[in-house]
Amino acid sequence: MFSTSLALFLYLSLSIALVGTVYKLWRAFRPQHSFPRPLTPSPFTHLGMLWKLSHEVFGFRSLLRADKFLWLSAWLFHVSLLFIFFRHLRYFTYPVWSWVVEIQNLGIWAGWVFWASSLLLLLRRCVLPRVRYVSTPSDYAWLILIIFISSSGLLTRFVYHTDIVQLKVFILSLSQFQPTNFPTDTIIILHIFGAGILLILFPFSKLWHGIGLFFHPTRTQIDKVR
Repeated sequence: MFSTSLALFLYLSLSIALVGTVYKLWRAFRPQHSFPRPLTPSPFTHLGMLWKLSHEVFGFRSLLRADKFLWLSAWLFHVSLLFIFFRHLRYFTYPVWSWVVEIQNLGIWAGWVFWASSLLLLLRRCVLPRVRYVSTPSDYAWLILIIFISSSGLLTRFVYHTDIVQLKVFILSLSQFQPTNFPTDTIIILHIFGAGILLILFPFSKLWHGIGLFFHPTRTQIDKVR
């Protein structure tokens, strides 16, 4: 009964995340501006725009110029999250891809980096007056939720071990809409529940900025005015 309820919750979480993302993409693709407004200095060609955008996506160039401490915390946060995502692919694939097996240890270290960088971002909002002044309750809530998910994941890995085989069987069974029994360990349940909440709220929060960056007119337009 519990496994069925959890499966329904995860189906609902994924459905809301997909529908919300499609809706946000539909709004992003709609023509909303009748005049160009690139961010100066903007490149004159589309190739130059892609090159400049790649600096923002992979290097956070504008953030580096503005706040080096925030840049370091945010860059470590996003890079470690990427490795954590790759590491978790072992639960969704059978057989597991060879390169996913190779990065498992790196993914474990990324889990600690992700947790530490999330904590640094939260402390920054709490300690710095200028940042605390512009922070909203949702800013704190998102970081607390992310720290909760990462903490429960680390606890599952190092303290409260769960049945990994049974967990993978459950996840793979979801793709066949025939959910099997889920491990009854409290920490892994909280970890999955937190991830589901994150999926539900993702399209409607500031966390969508990673996708929205590719559709922002000040970043993706070329300087045709001159």
